[in-house]
Amino acid sequence: MNMSLLLSETANCSNAQDETHKKITLNIGGMRHETLKSTLRKIPATRLSKLCENPLSYDAQKNEYFFDRHPEVFSQILNYYRTGKLHYPTDVCGPLFEEELRFWDLDSTQDKTTICVESIECGVTLLKSSVVV
Repeated sequence: MNMSLLLSETANCSNAQDETHKKITLNIGGMRHETLKSTLRKIPATRLSKLCENPLSYDAQKNEYFFDRHPEVFSQILNYYRTGKLHYPTDVCGPLFEEELRFWDLDSTQDKTTICVESIECGVTLLKSSVVV
């Protein structure tokens, strides 16, 4: 990354208080997700809450952050930031989902969470509290 791009991202993050409600674009595995910086700060000490500290993933030309990760799983992770409820996708294997949680630093900061698991067999939604992620 050239120094001007690095300085551009640093300048974008320097007024973090003023830009709390600024829209941010995340390109996850080729799928673009838009949210507010304030949404990403809801869960502190995670990769998303610290985006400004990692300008290497920022593309100033496209004005987005890029991560080569699973885009469908990320949809559930971003929704967790928005709602406070983590919905376990039924079309993804458990170890892959847990790997994505670790990558986004959710397992290290969240000792316990509420996980919603929809059972395919019976169509029942279970809310599990205090499940270790």
